[in-house]
Amino acid sequence: METSLNYIIESLGLIRPEIAISIAIVLLAAVDLVMGSNKKLLPYISLAGLIFAAYYTIEQFGINVFASPVGNGIGMISVDAFGAFFKSIVLLASFFIIIFSISSEEIKKTFDRHGEYYTLIFGMILGMFVMVSAADLILIYISLELVSLSSYVLAGFTKQSLRNSEASLKYVIYGGVSSGIMLFGISIIYGITGSTNLYEINSAIVGSQIPGLTFALAAILVFTGIGFKISAVPFHFWTPDVYEGAPITITAYLSVASKAAGFALLIRFIKVTFIQSVSTDGYWHLLNVFDWKTFFIIISILTMTLGNFAALWQDNMKRLLAYSSIAHAGYLLLGITVLSNQGLIAIIIYFAVYIFINLRAFFVVMLFFINIGSVFFYYFI
Repeated sequence: METSLNYIIESLGLIRPEIAISIAIVLLAAVDLVMGSNKKLLPYISLAGLIFAAYYTIEQFGINVFASPVGNGIGMISVDAFGAFFKSIVLLASFFIIIFSISSEEIKKTFDRHGEYYTLIFGMILGMFVMVSAADLILIYISLELVSLSSYVLAGFTKQSLRNSEASLKYVIYGGVSSGIMLFGISIIYGITGSTNLYEINSAIVGSQIPGLTFALAAILVFTGIGFKISAVPFHFWTPDVYEGAPITITAYLSVASKAAGFALLIRFIKVTFIQSVSTDGYWHLLNVFDWKTFFIIISILTMTLGNFAALWQDNMKRLLAYSSIAHAGYLLLGITVLSNQGLIAIIIYFAVYIFINLRAFFVVMLFFINIGSVFFYYFI
């Protein structure tokens, strides 16, 4: 009993960034309840929560362990530099979005619901933190749902037009379908391997005869849920409508933080579940159960092509940036396609630049909306 308690305490020490975000959620809800109509403290409490989470996240850059409450060495959460980097991307994006929200006219008009707004953003952050570190299919699904449920509400948060409600409704429908398909794939993988832990699934594939066609189908079904999150073709249908109807701050947040967490999840899922070995020059040799390389090449080409060509005739800046976000997903998929550590480094560098470029673009859109009240190009003609 004492040994088990020690393992739990040790594991809690490894998830301090998630604990800091959880405490911020409780604090935001409590302050909103106590202060009533006085909402001015909420964004500053949010920024303070992000700073504390950032402090604990930085500590994880030198760690490579599992959070394992039962002490078997294989936990549900991997604590490593890879996860710490993508948590940093999420925190940095969240910091800028909180700053944007303070000056956003759309968010100012919902002053009486600021408590819900900041609490839901932190709900997304918690879900994304778990996403980038999850090493278990059940935890992956739960974290995806936590991010999705929070973003569904935020997409239609302002309620200033029918487009807000339409965005939220479409997001819920597409998200529900993709989550259901992903859960079906998870159940198939569990039925074949007898485990939901990614490392144990990898060992099961190596040590036994796996039905290739069935497992390939399950892998594609799981990718459906992840592809929805990163806006990869053909799982992109929600993106233009949701980006157009959602508040500009939330649109910017989905385009950066949610995409970064989705790619972190995809990379960990591929590299942990299907890895056989890594060569001295950094190339991944995957298990011969599914041709991920060809699959990613096709998805990447389709995503880049549709994203760029569909953007050509857009007259709405938010829809234009939505298709730009789809195209960027294609570029990032190219980094995974090479199946190597060099490709992974390219993705990390890409995100380090992408976060500033994309948030700056949405900040310009927000400035246009504040000054002229529209995001349509024909207002400039």
